[in-house]
Amino acid sequence: MSHTPDASAGKKRSVYQLLTTVVAIVLAIIFLWLALRNLDWGIVRELLETADYVQLPGMFVLYSISFVLRGLRWYMLLRPRVSPLDAIRGVHVAYLGNTFLPARAGEVMRTLIPSQNDKNSLSYTFATVLVERLLEALILVIIFAVLLQTIFTTSEFLTTAFNGIVFLGIVSMILLLVIPYIQRPVERIITWLPVKDTFREKL
Repeated sequence: MSHTPDASAGKKRSVYQLLTTVVAIVLAIIFLWLALRNLDWGIVRELLETADYVQLPGMFVLYSISFVLRGLRWYMLLRPRVSPLDAIRGVHVAYLGNTFLPARAGEVMRTLIPSQNDKNSLSYTFATVLVERLLEALILVIIFAVLLQTIFTTSEFLTTAFNGIVFLGIVSMILLLVIPYIQRPVERIITWLPVKDTFREKL
């Protein structure tokens, strides 16, 4: 008895989903162990005993709203290529990854969710994340500049930190102005990469 192509494809898809689930569970266990291996459970118990649980529902609601707002902000950069729900899911994935992975690797992880759609490329999605972070840096510069104007005496640490943030803001502004002009050079570099055509098209 021969198998139809649809049945074979369905079987491969099921195996792939099973392997993906197993790998995700194993990675979750590993990262959870890495995050908790040096935890002092005595301090955790003491904090739980002295915590004010009355404030938890309000904090949970506010924190959840902040995730939704961040997701909608990212959706404004991605629309109409993705749905608002996918953008919000991506933000949740990013913060989960940043909790356990170094170098804010969660920001890279969240680009995989919109790129699952054939309409989106990894480079386009990653560019929206980069623009989002650059805009955040500019807003931080503005906030620090306003706050420092209200402080008559500042410490050397604050002055050094402010200078660093101003430098970051200037670099961010330059990148925002330069990015539109480097599209073609980046496309040429991608065409030279020794990768499969399907992956190159995805980039």
